[in-house]
Amino acid sequence: MREGIIRKLSIGKNFPDGAIHFVVGQNRKFLETSYIIAEIKEYEDEGIICHDIYLKSKYDLVKWKTFRGQTAAVEFLIDFE
Repeated sequence: MREGIIRKLSIGKNFPDGAIHFVVGQNRKFLETSYIIAEIKEYEDEGIICHDIYLKSKYDLVKWKTFRGQTAAVEFLIDFE
């Protein structure tokens, strides 16, 4: 299992052009409400790598999507200081 804070998750076999990209801090809008991708978590469930994406509005933090066993590219937050 990889360790670190995930900055970007790309789901799809045809990376980068055919993938869906999710970036922490990215704005999403649903039903006239704006949300920000607050966190992306990676974990293992019964030997399968999974990813959860959490959204934050001005009032709530909610789990929005789960990807289980999907082809994924993960970018980690790197701090060189």
